[in-house]
Amino acid sequence: MGGEREAASKEEMLEDANRDIQRLCQEDLRRRWRQQQLDRVVHAIDDLLFRLEDLNLHGVDRVPATLRERAGQILDAVPTRDEYESLRVRYRVVPMMDVLFRAQEVLFRLRDPRRAVYEDLDEEEASATEAPDPFATEALVTADE
Repeated sequence: MGGEREAASKEEMLEDANRDIQRLCQEDLRRRWRQQQLDRVVHAIDDLLFRLEDLNLHGVDRVPATLRERAGQILDAVPTRDEYESLRVRYRVVPMMDVLFRAQEVLFRLRDPRRAVYEDLDEEEASATEAPDPFATEALVTADE
């Protein structure tokens, strides 16, 4: 009787282990599939940025309708786009490029949540340029003495 219980217990352990392995494999497959989706959108943005940069170098100021349409399709593929009002199609080349760079930043953060936030870095840079130079204050104090 003890042997049967032991065999049943081992069988349950094996079934549990197999379920865990299947679950982990499915999670890994979903993660890799999502990663590939994000990579495809990043590459599509790169291609569009290349075309926009070329237009900019040639002095073209307005985004052609075909590229605006393509930009709209790409931006629609950005997950959580609704959270970012700034991710919308623009009619001028340079602002459209800025939108696409921000969209890439969103995608990079989705791939790696530990990545620094683009807007936070902008704010840090702005506050760093506004902060007074501590050495300049020391120089004033020493000059007065």
